[in-house]
This record gives sequence, structure tokens and C-alpha cells, in this order.
Amino acid sequence: MTEAQHPPNPTRVTRGSERRRRSGGGLAGFLATGAFLTMVLGAATTARAQVPTTATPITRAPVPIRRPSTDLDELTTRYNASDWAGLYARARDVLAAVERDASAIAGNESVPPALDLSRHHVSLMWIGADAFGKTRLLRVVISHTPHEPHDADLPGVGGPEGQLTEVFLSRSPLGRVTSLYTSTREDDPVLAQLPAFAQALAGPLFSTVATMAGRLSAHGAVAGMEPPPLWATVKRVGLPFRRASVRLQAAAREPVPGEAFAEDAARLAASLAFTRVPHAPCARQLATTLRDELPGVTSTPVCSALDAKPLECLAAFDAVLTSRFEAAAGECEGAKPSKETRNALEAVDDEFRALVQNGTSASADLDLTFKNRPPSHFALGGGAAVIAAASLTRARVDTKSGVLVADPLGRVMTLAFVNWSPAGYDEKSPHVSAAERFRPFVGAALTPDFGPAAGLNILIVRGLGLSVGGALLFGKGADASAIGQKPPVPDDPYDLAVARAAFVGLTYNTK
Repeated sequence: MTEAQHPPNPTRVTRGSERRRRSGGGLAGFLATGAFLTMVLGAATTARAQVPTTATPITRAPVPIRRPSTDLDELTTRYNASDWAGLYARARDVLAAVERDASAIAGNESVPPALDLSRHHVSLMWIGADAFGKTRLLRVVISHTPHEPHDADLPGVGGPEGQLTEVFLSRSPLGRVTSLYTSTREDDPVLAQLPAFAQALAGPLFSTVATMAGRLSAHGAVAGMEPPPLWATVKRVGLPFRRASVRLQAAAREPVPGEAFAEDAARLAASLAFTRVPHAPCARQLATTLRDELPGVTSTPVCSALDAKPLECLAAFDAVLTSRFEAAAGECEGAKPSKETRNALEAVDDEFRALVQNGTSASADLDLTFKNRPPSHFALGGGAAVIAAASLTRARVDTKSGVLVADPLGRVMTLAFVNWSPAGYDEKSPHVSAAERFRPFVGAALTPDFGPAAGLNILIVRGLGLSVGGALLFGKGADASAIGQKPPVPDDPYDLAVARAAFVGLTYNTK
């Protein structure tokens, strides 16, 4: 009887057919699932919503703080000198005073929880001057977690886990800041790397499946006088996304101290007398009069009271300027001043009006973009390792000329894996913290055979690590006695050979 006439082996054919049926269905299901996830993830990452957020007041009004306004001068000096340790220490002292004094005022019971640095981050802002004397709105972020000096980023603030508290410090109760936060959601970088990671796994995985299935300068206090107190405004910022790029646009304004305005007025009067109206006695006298009287307006209730209104204060200055101009014109040259004299008087009036418009308050803008992202806990990686020891359940084989031949397990292993850092870390920091240096990982061996792998990854520097661990490798196997023989079933020549392997190697980590 020829081979074609032999009846088929029912058991062998049924097992092989069932393997192929199950593997085909499993592979189709895997591909369908992958296509669905790709479609869902792709759709989810196309939207880039920009959500604006304004700060909500916590304090009912600016709170007087029992700290001297010269604290702002010190904060500015340390900021410009990049003295971060001194800056943060003084900022924490000021925030402690804000918490203490605000809680003593009825209606501000929410301030202490909002300044709890163990739960929240505080954005401290004030008006200062840079090294060139240009007025700026300065900002630092204070928290209990260590971060890089002058780091404006936030560690995933938002939702019930934490919030951003905004504190604006001013030398006057009339100091105000308006801020707008525009958040643009960003993708998790680990998810962004998944397509390439899955592609690296796909080939070995499918192969194994087949085998197994077949303006403001520092004005000091006047000698003998106590400096004025600080005033603080506390607000809450509800950021919508824990992972986003945030653009902060802020505008702040506060009255210039009376002594500072008096210095500016004296400087202007001297400049006018020397340059603009040196030969106009009436105009020079008007400049002197305005120099002496205008600073007094800044201390009147209409300009300095807690409920002072800018337009009413401007009207008070206008009344003084108008009356003194008319008096000067009426007393000069028999109340009939020449055109040149009147032009000189008008020049003085114009310059002092400009001083009132621009010199009674300091204003500054801020426009910056920072990242709000939670600490990273996972990172993808890959690498090569040496199999230090291994044991196999069956001989590893291949076919050559229709005969089973030995195919010894190679000593070099390639890996793709996911690191896990329980404590989390800042992926942008150039330094490897102690908490993130030791990372457990799970993943897969890609060669010499595919299979699950796990172990410990020890970071040497960011991006490069030493790995130790174990793996189960699923390969093509057969009984040792079958080597040199034709496989019983040519279309299903292999059994499963499982290798238990211990390895050590070098790995590359994405972050």
C-alpha cells in the first residue's frame, strides 16, 4: 500500500487542524483588536481643545500682611541675581505671613487650605524691575516638591488631587492683577510611543503565535519711618487638564508710592526748567508749583482709600492741574501772556499730565508658556542582554532538507519592555533621582525566541541602564530522539520548547 493509500491519522490531523483553526481565529481577533485600538487612539489624539481659565478670588479683598513692603525689593534682588535658595526661603516666609494674617480676617477661611504646600502649588507674583530698570511682572512657583530653579512647569496640577493658588503681592491695597490661563491638552508621551513599540513586538509575536499554533525701582523707606505693609490677593486657578501646555497672560498694576511720585515730579520740574522752558519764568514757576502740590493728591482718600476709584483720582489731579494752569496764565504778563509764554505753560501742563497718567501707577504684563504634566511612572525601553543561564523543556530544533536538526539556543537576547517607577519622576530633569534609579520592568524577549520577560532596570544615566532578570522563551522544539528524523507530520513539525533564561544586559530607556 502506497503512502497515498494509507488512511490519515485521525488524532494527528484533528490536533493540527484545530491548532490552525484556533490560531487563525486568535490572530484575526488580535489584528481586529489592534485596528480598533489604533482607530480609537487616533481619534482621541486629533482633538486639541484650548480651554481658557481665569483665577477665582479666595480673599474678599486685598489682605494687609504684617511684613514690610521692602520684602518685594529683596525678592526682586534675589530673582535678578538668580539666588534661588534665598528667593524661595523669603517667599515661604511671606506666604506663611499671608496664611497667618488672612485667616485672622472674617471671610478668608479658605486661604490657609489654599496655601497648603503639601497639597497645592502657589504661583507668587509681584511687580519688580529687572537689571535694566524695566518694570516686569515677576513670578515663581512654590511647592513642597523639589524642582529645578526657576522652573515654571507644574506636575500635573488639576482636579481634586491638587490645585494652583495664585498670590499677588503689592505695596498698596489698590494693587490688582488679572490673569488668563489657556490650556491645550497634550498626549501622554508613553502613548505616543506605543505604535513603534507595538511594531517592534509584532514580528516576534506573530512568529511565536504561528509556532505555538503551528516699570518700578526699589524705593526704600524714608528715614525714621516704618515701611508700608504688604498687601496680598489670593486666588484659585482651576486648570482643566493634568497634562497640557498652558499659556499664562497676566497684567498687573499698583499705585506708585507717594515718595516715589514726588521724586519723579521733582525730576520732571528740573528737567523742564533746564530744557523745555529755560527762558519762560511763568512756566518755570508753574513747574515748581506742580512739583510741590501734585504729590499731595496721591495721599488723599479719593486716591488712597481701599474703595478708591481710578477715574475719581484722575479727576482730582485734573482739578489741581487745571486750577494751577489758569492761575499761572492769569498772573503772568498782566493776565495777557504772549503766545510763546502760553505755549511754554501748556508744555509744562502737558508734561505733568503725562506724569500723572503714567507715573502714579506701575503696570507690567506677563506672557509665558509652561507645561502642566504629572510625574512619569512608566517609560518604554529596549536593549540587548546575554543569557547567563538557561534550561529547556525540549530540544530546540529547525528543519533542513525535510529533517529535524538541532538549533541551539543563542546567547544574545533582545528585549522590549515597560519600566515602572513607583515614586514617579520628572522626565525633563537631566538628573536621575534616587527614587527613579531602580525600576522594575515587564516586557518581552524578541530574540532568539519570543516570550515574556521581567526584571530590574538600574539606571546608570538618564536613558541608559543595566538590566537583570528572567524570561520564558517559546521556541520550536522536539524530543531529542527525533533529531535527524523526518517530522511525523510535515505541516506541523514542531512541538513547543520552553526555555527558562536568566539574563543581564544594557538597556535604552526613552525617558
